[in-house]
Amino acid sequence: MPMIARWVRDAIKSAGISGAELARRMNQRGFSVDRAAINKMMLEHATTKTKPRKVTAAELIAISEITNYPLPLEQQIGDRIKFAREAAGLTQEQLAAAIGSEGQQSSISEIERGRVQRPQKLYEIALATNTSMEWLLGDPNHSRQLRPLPGHRSLIQSFDPDTPDEQDGEFHPDTHGGVSTDRIYKPDVPGASPVIDTRAGAGPGSIGLPAIAPSGGVIYSEDAVIGEILLPGYLQQEISRAPAGRMHWVRVRGDSMEPTLQGGDHVAVDTTDTALGQGGMFVARNGDGEIIVKRLYRIPKSDPPQIEVRSDNATLEPPRVVDADWLTVIGRVVAKIGRIG
Repeated sequence: MPMIARWVRDAIKSAGISGAELARRMNQRGFSVDRAAINKMMLEHATTKTKPRKVTAAELIAISEITNYPLPLEQQIGDRIKFAREAAGLTQEQLAAAIGSEGQQSSISEIERGRVQRPQKLYEIALATNTSMEWLLGDPNHSRQLRPLPGHRSLIQSFDPDTPDEQDGEFHPDTHGGVSTDRIYKPDVPGASPVIDTRAGAGPGSIGLPAIAPSGGVIYSEDAVIGEILLPGYLQQEISRAPAGRMHWVRVRGDSMEPTLQGGDHVAVDTTDTALGQGGMFVARNGDGEIIVKRLYRIPKSDPPQIEVRSDNATLEPPRVVDADWLTVIGRVVAKIGRIG
C-alpha cells in the first residue's frame, strides 16, 4: 500500500495536475472518484480519522494513462499476474476457468502469492488477461497492451479493433454497436452507469439480444442502452467499489422475487463480481437466452458443477437445480431503486 500511495503521488506531480483534476478525468472514463478518494489513495498510513484507500488495478491503469506516468513495475511474476487479472475484471475462479483449470482457483492463488516461480499455462494467462507473456515475465520493454478478445468481431458486427476506444478497454454503443459487461462502459454523462433494457426476468420473460463473449461476459446491442444513471461519488462508493462504468442498472419484471424486489424496480449490478462464493442475489443469462435475477448458490462437490436457483417468492417459483454451464453470471445485485408503497 505505501508503494502504491507514493506512486499515485508521484504520477500526479509528474503530470502537474491536482487531485481534483485527476478525479475529474477519471470520472470521464467511467470511474466514480472524488478529490477525497484521490487523497486517500495517496495516504501511506492510516490516521485517527482517515484510512488509506485501496487502488484497484483498473484505477492504476487509468491513472497511468491520464498522467502518462509508467505503471509500477512489480518484481514478482505473481504480483504481475494478480495485477493483470484484476485489471481484466476476473476473479481467481474465472481466470482458472479461462485457462482450462476450472475448479482450481487455489492454483491461481498460489501463483499470485509467489509460491510458484514458473507457473504453467503462462500463454493462456496472458491471453485471458489481454496482456503479453513478456509483460508478465517482467520485461520492461513490453508495456501492458489491451488486445481485443478472440471472437469479439463475430459477436458485434460493427466492432472495429483499430478504433481508439478499444485500446482503452472501453465499448461505446455509438462506435462499437454494443456494451460489454466485462469492459468499462464509456458514458455520455461523465461518471454515469448505463441503464440496460435486458427485460431482466424476476418472472417469465425472455430477450434474444445478449450474446456471450469468449471472456465469459455478456454483450448487449446498442439498442439495449436506454439511459444512464449518475450517482454522487460518495454514494457510488458505498454501493460498490467497482467503477461506475462496470455497474449496470437493469429493470426487474415479474413478481417471483417479491417482497425483496417488485416489478419495475431497477437493480444495480456489479459486473466485476461474478463469483458465487457463499451465494447471493445475481443477474444472469440462462441457457434459453433469458436475463434473470435470482439467488444463486453453488452445490458443493457436485459433478458436473451445479447451481441452485432460488426465488424469494417460493410459493410462485420453487427452488431448482441447474447445471452451472446453463447460467452465465453477469454480476451481483448490490442496490435497488424502486417505488415506496
